[in-house]
Amino acid sequence: MIRLLYILLISICYLPLKSQILDLYPSEISPLNLSETGEKEYREKRNRIEQLWAIPEEKITKQQLNELDNLLEEIPETSESYWETVGGGCSWYCGGGPKMISSSSFLESQGTNNYKASNIHDFSLKSAWIEGGSGYGIGEFIDYKFSAASPRITEIKVVNGYVKNQITYTNNSRVKRLKVLVNGKPYAFLNLKDTRSIQIFNINPLGSDPNNSDNLLDNPDWVMRFEILEVYKGDKYKDTAITEIFFDGIDVHCFSKGTKIKMSDRTEKNIEDLIIGDKIIAFNPQKGSFSVSEIKELQYKVHHNMVKYVFEDGSHIISTRDHPFLLANNSWASSYPKGSSQYNGFSDYSLIKTGDIFLTFSGKKKLIKIFELEGHFETYTITKLSVGNTFLANGFIVGVEDVNYSITYPNIEDD
Repeated sequence: MIRLLYILLISICYLPLKSQILDLYPSEISPLNLSETGEKEYREKRNRIEQLWAIPEEKITKQQLNELDNLLEEIPETSESYWETVGGGCSWYCGGGPKMISSSSFLESQGTNNYKASNIHDFSLKSAWIEGGSGYGIGEFIDYKFSAASPRITEIKVVNGYVKNQITYTNNSRVKRLKVLVNGKPYAFLNLKDTRSIQIFNINPLGSDPNNSDNLLDNPDWVMRFEILEVYKGDKYKDTAITEIFFDGIDVHCFSKGTKIKMSDRTEKNIEDLIIGDKIIAFNPQKGSFSVSEIKELQYKVHHNMVKYVFEDGSHIISTRDHPFLLANNSWASSYPKGSSQYNGFSDYSLIKTGDIFLTFSGKKKLIKIFELEGHFETYTITKLSVGNTFLANGFIVGVEDVNYSITYPNIEDD
């Protein structure tokens, strides 16, 4: 009887520990219809975009402008390759990314093809990491090391198998189940579908919260490991392949230093000089009216690429591509609508295009030019207000990145 009670007690104590390891399935699956024909069509469209951009503004016709707009909806200006996963414009990677990637093994090169660990995070769907262990690679792993200053991760994106074509995909083995460890501690299981696609897994923010740290650079690096547990067997090879594991997250949606914020007394203050408790002007799109709101949270980051919007009256504003702006038709738009989806309280983003009419504090402004800016920029943004979710930056009505996480996942410090 005592032995039975002892076993029962041990079992009860074990259950909470086991339940902390998340068992995740894709929240979104984006099929990849890659082919040589598709690559050829992509190149033709890119060439046509360049031809249209070369036409002087005073000579381009309305029909040509419409053609350009349609092409840019299919292929953004910052898209650099048919095979890319993340474009050349601003994304979560503007704020950083992994500082080092390593693997337990990799398959030896064959001709001009190599299968090193770096392939898994080169943003190309034409290359892949292939483990070099025995059998199907069970237990082989990839490590991602992040700086404490890297923005937090809320999405893990996995391109399973070797997806450059269907034959290569089915010939090689693919991952069925990955174990994720954070700083050596089990965190989650990723259950992958056997399909040529980008599979997205939502997680609670991983990394250092910039709002709770005086100096992120003093914090230690942290490591995320992806370990192969189960596979879908290849038709020809035991070797298991993963084309890409990359990320999206928060802490990266900002405005450049010097951006003017409209205060409640109608004066302006540089965004870098704002403090918690400052009162600013917010806008209610439903009522079409302005009100006073108090700043509750602010964030600072260094970004590596930005976008500059120039307007007919000569004014401009510099921001990350996914920061949402209110247009005169009361709709929201950004230069990277997919990346804007994490902003709460906004929906149905359109792609910002030249000719769009922006709503401002003093009226309306027409956009005439969009420039991609390279280099390092000090950037700032408001992440929470006491009332509403908009503020005025250089007079433009913009969204607040107030992300509301209803899911409750364990913190990376949990045992």
